[in-house]
Amino acid sequence: MGLTFDALAEVTLARDLLRRWYGLELGLSEPDGGGYVRSSHATCETIRGAAAPACASAMKELAAGFVKSRQRGAVDKDCHAGLVLVAAPVFGDRGLTGVVYATGARRSAAVELEPRLVTLTGCTPEEAGALAKVVPVLGEGDLARIKDLVGEAAAAVERAQPAEIAPTTHTHQFNEIVGDAPAVRDVVKLLSKVVKSEATVLVHGESGTG
Repeated sequence: MGLTFDALAEVTLARDLLRRWYGLELGLSEPDGGGYVRSSHATCETIRGAAAPACASAMKELAAGFVKSRQRGAVDKDCHAGLVLVAAPVFGDRGLTGVVYATGARRSAAVELEPRLVTLTGCTPEEAGALAKVVPVLGEGDLARIKDLVGEAAAAVERAQPAEIAPTTHTHQFNEIVGDAPAVRDVVKLLSKVVKSEATVLVHGESGTG
């Protein structure tokens, strides 16, 4: 799904806007939350390098919530580092197939990241201060816009998934004829009678009709 994700026009637009307006990166994780690897900035990369299991756990928790609720649209939560994680589910015929996400901002300048960064990464207070300055600060209405962009990207990925065709349960002797629709069954029933004679029969139809 990764190649499809990167090639979709809606995803490209959402990614460009998230980068330009908020300095955030858009990514796609696996349905169990794995593959949560795209970082928005150096602070995210530093945190993930020091506490990767905690980062993965936050995404897995969101993915599990989507599976349970079947909720569509983007949600947001604070990760273990105090940064905002925005995610939206991608559903397919067999359930959750992925999670589109953007992370790395803080809700306001009042959110103190430095103590958490020191604890999580083992950096000095001075280094934590420098890392905190890199983190984008969300203004009023920003989170709603980010959720809209992430949600639209997830919806585009969902629409781009190929439809899954259920296996046929109708069996017959004409292996070249594929399909389980009533019309196909009628044709097969007629052929079963015709093959007992010496008549020549041409079965035709538009490409893709089965």
